[in-house]
Amino acid sequence: MYQLLTPTWQILTEELQRKALTNACRRGNAETEILLKPYVSQLKNDDERTLFARLLEQEDQALFEWMMDESQAPQAFRGLIGNIRAYYLSLGED
Repeated sequence: MYQLLTPTWQILTEELQRKALTNACRRGNAETEILLKPYVSQLKNDDERTLFARLLEQEDQALFEWMMDESQAPQAFRGLIGNIRAYYLSLGED
C-alpha cells in the first residue's frame, strides 16, 4: 500500500504530484494499472489529485474489486471510479 498524502504532499509542485501519482498507479495486477495510469492526465486541480491519491492508498485487492464494480467502493470514491472507467472506455473510441 502506498502512502502519498504525507506532510510533504501539499508542498510538491503539480508536476511532482502527477509523477508520484503515476508511479503509485503501478499495482499488483495489470488490469487495475491499465485503468489508473491514463487517468492521471485528467486530474484538473489539487482536490482531484488529492482524492486520486487517497484512492491509490487503498489495498490492491480492494482497488481491483472497486474498479470492476464501483458500487462496492466507499461512497467517497464512487464518482471518481466511475470517471476513471468512463475515461478508459473513451480511449477505445478513437
